[in-house]
Amino acid sequence: MCGRFTLTIGDFEQLVALLGVEADPRLAQQYRRRFNVPPSDTHWIVTPRGDAKRTILPARWGFGRSKLPLARGESVTTNNLFRGAFADHRCVVPTSGFFEWTGAKGARKPHWFHPADPDELVLLGGLYREGAEGFDFAIVTTAANETVRPIHDRMPVVIAKHDVDRWLRGDDARALIHPAPEGVLLDTEVSTRVNTAANDDEACLEPRA
Repeated sequence: MCGRFTLTIGDFEQLVALLGVEADPRLAQQYRRRFNVPPSDTHWIVTPRGDAKRTILPARWGFGRSKLPLARGESVTTNNLFRGAFADHRCVVPTSGFFEWTGAKGARKPHWFHPADPDELVLLGGLYREGAEGFDFAIVTTAANETVRPIHDRMPVVIAKHDVDRWLRGDDARALIHPAPEGVLLDTEVSTRVNTAANDDEACLEPRA
């Protein structure tokens, strides 16, 4: 359930504009397009900071000492590991889509779930933590929608643009933990290069014949 994801937006300035966030311009030096982001890698999160404006920050994908990449949405308010972060440290994880797999071990077929428009983002609901080594985060998951269910029974929580502030600051953020509406994502079977985390290039997203 969301073991890898992508962020294929052309450059940092475009990403910041799409997100409508403030950013330290020096962070642009860290940006690169990603075609196969695995857990433990540094990625980007969006969260209110200071004066409550949205800010983009680098963070490691893997929450806490256990470096958990995912948080089950049904229990984020009761799980001791996540409930504090859900109450006070929610974030949005900007992506261009995420992967799920079918097939037996050794012959796994990756499916990329993504928007039809390559310049659109898939905003995933997340939780973050700030520690001595910086920020880390987990992606919140929920039951799969009709698009994802043939491949996997779980999917990340997808936050609509108009719900970002509600997720980040709202008292009713729990209500946003549900399957994505139909039509938001396309399912494309892509290259098995994705199966190896070290492969991170455009060839990963080539559709399989």
